[in-house]
Amino acid sequence: MVNVVITGGSKGVGLALAKKFISLGDSVVISSRSLENLSKAKNSVRDTNQLYTFQADVTKYEAVDSLVTYSKEVLGAIDIWINNAGIDSEDHVDFSNYNIETIRRIVETNLLGTLYCTRAVLPILINQNSGKIFNIDGLGSNGRVTRGYLPYSTTKRAIPMIAKGLTLELKNSGVGVHTASPGMVLTDLLLTGSNNRTKKIFNILAEKPSTIADFLVPRMKSVSGSNKYIKFLTQKKATFRFLTAWRYKNRFFDKNGNLLVNLDE
Repeated sequence: MVNVVITGGSKGVGLALAKKFISLGDSVVISSRSLENLSKAKNSVRDTNQLYTFQADVTKYEAVDSLVTYSKEVLGAIDIWINNAGIDSEDHVDFSNYNIETIRRIVETNLLGTLYCTRAVLPILINQNSGKIFNIDGLGSNGRVTRGYLPYSTTKRAIPMIAKGLTLELKNSGVGVHTASPGMVLTDLLLTGSNNRTKKIFNILAEKPSTIADFLVPRMKSVSGSNKYIKFLTQKKATFRFLTAWRYKNRFFDKNGNLLVNLDE
């Protein structure tokens, strides 16, 4: 049994991870900027005795520090911390047309938020001489460029560097910092701005949040050392799926782009 904290845990991948941990007997704190989303998440979990919620904006260090304090109080110890909070633009336009406020929000949430959370929880984990931090990657983390995603991809390109740098600093501390790659997940973040062409690709490569959680959680619990990269959608797997694309026709979306499944299941 482990104690887990997940930022951006009120929906999508974060909530799916929380539910999977809880199903294995673990205790989880989830955070979100939205009290409404936290309430909905709480109501969607069967065993609420193992779930705690906390409102926190990861772009505010004071809020993150309070989240760490609260988590330590209710859990006793923090075994796994998952930096999952992330946002993207609703309009994937060329950078010259990007809204300045949108750029700021993406960078502050995805990158600054990850750094803030990591900085806030590290003293606790170092003092425990144990614990794991997982940072969630995304499009662009491998250096591949996709038009219209520059701010988001730039923040995600930095994610593997955090684990690499902290592994050097935390040698012999008992604390591991890792990167987790969920691949292409059918969430609001992915579907924003999508069209029929991209939805055909989603049919081939994407998965429900629950499927991703089933893969990631056991590996998060068992991984040792530091700077490990847990990837759901490897290049080999993606290539095989494209070669057998006929198997995935209308898996999630029909030819008109209509959703055919319940993504919350």
